[in-house]
Amino acid sequence: MHHIFNFISYDHLTPLSHQFALSMSFISIPNSYEKALMYPEWKQVIDEEMDALISCQTWDIVTTLSGLHVVLSLCVYNQVSSR
Repeated sequence: MHHIFNFISYDHLTPLSHQFALSMSFISIPNSYEKALMYPEWKQVIDEEMDALISCQTWDIVTTLSGLHVVLSLCVYNQVSSR
């Protein structure tokens, strides 16, 4: 087995880029809503997104009528870095 760390090097990076690259390896991206709520940073992002959707009146909450199918929605959050 060939581990990637045997083939990569941070030597050519600037100190700032080196620090950034190392910090990226420690970011944990939760794979469920329940796990995301365990991290204050992720919970804050979810709350901000929900507040924005509510304030923009993105949808209406209604009672489901019998015989009709509910359309589900899914939000996907991911870590995005800015330079």
